[in-house]
Amino acid sequence: MSIFKKSFFYEINKNFAFVLSILIFIWFSIIIIRIFKENFLIDLSINNMFKMVFLHIITALPIIMTVSLFIAVIRTIMRSYRDSEMIVWMISGLSLKDVYNLVLTFSIPISLIIMIFSLFLSPIAYRKIEQIHRSSLEDSNLYKVSPGNFMEFNSGNIVFFAENINKNNEFSNVFVRLINHNEFILVTAKSLKIDKLLDCNNFFVMKGVSISNIGSNSSEITFTHFDEYEVCLDDFYNTNFNSSCFMSNKRFMKGLSTKRLFFENSNLSWSYIVGRISIPIVALNLSFLAIPLGKTNARNRSINFFIAVLLALVYFSIVGLFQLLVLRNSIGIIFGLISPHIIIYFLYLALVKSRIFM
Repeated sequence: MSIFKKSFFYEINKNFAFVLSILIFIWFSIIIIRIFKENFLIDLSINNMFKMVFLHIITALPIIMTVSLFIAVIRTIMRSYRDSEMIVWMISGLSLKDVYNLVLTFSIPISLIIMIFSLFLSPIAYRKIEQIHRSSLEDSNLYKVSPGNFMEFNSGNIVFFAENINKNNEFSNVFVRLINHNEFILVTAKSLKIDKLLDCNNFFVMKGVSISNIGSNSSEITFTHFDEYEVCLDDFYNTNFNSSCFMSNKRFMKGLSTKRLFFENSNLSWSYIVGRISIPIVALNLSFLAIPLGKTNARNRSINFFIAVLLALVYFSIVGLFQLLVLRNSIGIIFGLISPHIIIYFLYLALVKSRIFM
């Protein structure tokens, strides 16, 4: 391996490892806060919490590695032009083709790893996260409610009372008081059963339900009665307590294996397939897009880097847009899969023409 290749590989590896570690640390900090927020009704042990943090990092690795690869390549190219090193290599007989070959040699293995995480490991991690949710929920205080006693949860924002409980863990003559922001809500039900669904940890099924909702203005009181009422209490602090069922199958779909998504053969499953397949392609395309974007002078270095990051965000947004179009059945699956990358390819050609030959 020539001096140029050794130097280039060393720097791009160093930049990739540095950016990857920084992004993982940032995601680690964010995910801990999110886990505490999403599990306010569950007594989550420290061991399970760190397991979930580790699994959440695995689910985010395809995106984190894609961004790290892009930034590593563009930082390496920018530094080479800033220090006039690239000009020296060109004078000594190397061409941009050699740079592209080196980027390709480095990017392909990373993209393959991203593909493995996106298609196989991330769905497994989502399923493991849900298993920990379920096992932790078994030990939750919410499932140890003592009949005839008032129980407080979430710093007193939720008060629960049930007169009796049968062998099927179904409560009878239930009273629940909920405080949500400026709302004071009283719920009474003849019976209540707590189910554990894949996309909801605390799914309440109530019968003979009466709801009294007192708004921020004490003169505004609404009374509602339902023969049967279902609600996911996980989303209570993000929405108002109304007759909608606060559930989404987003977490459920993320946990399905890629093979299962193919067999589902629905617009929703195909939209997730498009997203999973697109991520490694995005990683490879962004690594090539970084080469013309990295050609800059010292005065415009910060501006060019900002533009490069902005283009990467636009790329991810375009992929998300075409996922949505596939979900709504507005376009075909193949068209939704290849169109974002074709758009970026033409952008790449425009950048190569404007920057390499200027």
